[in-house]
Amino acid sequence: MIGRVARLVLAEAIKLSSQRFLYVAVPFLVLGTLGGAYWWPIFTGRAESAWGKFNSYQLIAYGTMVGGLFASFMLTGFTSLLFAVEFDRGTIKNLLTRPVTRTDVFASKVIVALLLSLGFYLLVLYTSGLYGVLRGDLGPVWDGKIYEMKRTAEQMERYLWTSVWIGFLPIVTASFLGLLVSNLTETSWAAVMISLIVCFVILVLILFGPERIQERLFTFYSVDPFNLLRKYAEGEGILGYEPGHETSWFREKKFLKVPLAYLGASLVAAYVAFRTKNIHA
Repeated sequence: MIGRVARLVLAEAIKLSSQRFLYVAVPFLVLGTLGGAYWWPIFTGRAESAWGKFNSYQLIAYGTMVGGLFASFMLTGFTSLLFAVEFDRGTIKNLLTRPVTRTDVFASKVIVALLLSLGFYLLVLYTSGLYGVLRGDLGPVWDGKIYEMKRTAEQMERYLWTSVWIGFLPIVTASFLGLLVSNLTETSWAAVMISLIVCFVILVLILFGPERIQERLFTFYSVDPFNLLRKYAEGEGILGYEPGHETSWFREKKFLKVPLAYLGASLVAAYVAFRTKNIHA
């Protein structure tokens, strides 16, 4: 099975590399991440002074919050096409005449979605990280008025890596949600439309919904950890992720429970839909 799945993954990678949308999405994602890092401080009224530059971790947080949302929504659209295109063009029928099972095909699509998620997330982190290091001050956080150290460089680095690993699971969840959408329709345009509607609803709730609703959305956990990192870099917020000082969602491990619930439900539903779909070669 491993050999069959590996060949299918390679074939998927070749098909993906031939999609022009991918070459539009990558620079769009880079520009969105840089735009978040550059414009967010301006929109929120923050400014540098002669004795105080932006902290690098602050700029990384700004860029990753925006870039993470862009990556999640773009991944949902991308992966919603993985099955829908096969159904749309009828290539799924030819594929299943080969010595592969439906489970092999499904596993290959899951692996491609996972790799695509990792690639997009690393691109966001690299872009925001490079901009933050070049543009900001990589070091401890100081109070500009009384010149008191608020966070050490070691603390900020630890908070950064904690935010990074917390923020990855929701990105993967978004791509697996796209797989479910891809199996609920057999036309590419319908898959894209459904994905856009889902992303729009999530975006509205993330921006304007009450926090108790936001904490039930998997995308919340790709944004809020970096929002906490931003607060630390600006000398605000709680002391950190140490026991007794966490936010409620961190203490209750909602950052794992919520995305995993969406992820598991999406994968199971998508697999059942694909297995039970009436496909005749």
